[in-house]
Amino acid sequence: MRRTVPQAAFVVSALALHFIAGDAGATGIAVDLLAGYGFNDAYRIGFGVRGGITLPQNFYIGGTFLLHQGRTGVRTERVATPQTDPLYFGPEGGYDLQIKQVTLRPYLGVGYALILSSTREPCSASTCPQDTSSADGALAFWPGAAVTWSGGGLSLGADIRYVAVLGAGYGSAPAAFGTAGLRF
Repeated sequence: MRRTVPQAAFVVSALALHFIAGDAGATGIAVDLLAGYGFNDAYRIGFGVRGGITLPQNFYIGGTFLLHQGRTGVRTERVATPQTDPLYFGPEGGYDLQIKQVTLRPYLGVGYALILSSTREPCSASTCPQDTSSADGALAFWPGAAVTWSGGGLSLGADIRYVAVLGAGYGSAPAAFGTAGLRF
């Protein structure tokens, strides 16, 4: 009983929010640029693009493409350090909760991650060997939520997500982005 009361309150609140917002719906096409930070050495600075369409029933269908610039390898005389740059892309689906000009969208993205890695080998007294690099791919998914203010065909917002790349050693990370875009 204790557990069902908060769940029921959440469902009733979500339905009330949907009906209060009415069909003020921001249906149409959206294109956003994303810039932000991942909270893991491999997922530091990130930037990308998202595009999609919100259907009249408030369902969102779209896709995203993001590249993170991971820790930069530093070359010294004794240490070889790796640099990892995850790139992931794929379709996203969500549901838009609309209150006037503000949209809250919980979503789930599923796609492909390409992990670009390079290692800077230690230098000797007069020479530095060539860097070694590799690229590995794996399935990725990223549940998240975006909040967006729209007006006059423009939008500003924020996006939080948890990026999970399936595969040994690829890691996962929470990430936060600022967004700016166009609405058609």
